[in-house]
Amino acid sequence: MPWKMIFFLLIVFVIVLFIFFNIDTSSDISFGFVTYHDVPIFISLFLAFTAGVVITIPMILLGKGGKKKGSKKLFSKKTKKEIPEEILSDIGEGDGPRK
Repeated sequence: MPWKMIFFLLIVFVIVLFIFFNIDTSSDISFGFVTYHDVPIFISLFLAFTAGVVITIPMILLGKGGKKKGSKKLFSKKTKKEIPEEILSDIGEGDGPRK
């Protein structure tokens, strides 16, 4: 059996267990102008998850993965030869670059 199918079935099983254990648990949900009474918890969590997916997918697709023109690199790949000797001596690396 493919591993992706096993993983998917395991996730579905966990979700079904969560719904089964929380079927009687309910809460009131208020949107300010309207209040829904006795809404099952799993429905409110499912709606919150769906709203997160709906908001996230356009950001990922339109953001092009965060790779924009002119973006600065966060980390510099300097070697010990490019670091000034005074900084190396301050951190205990000796009197300069090793030869």
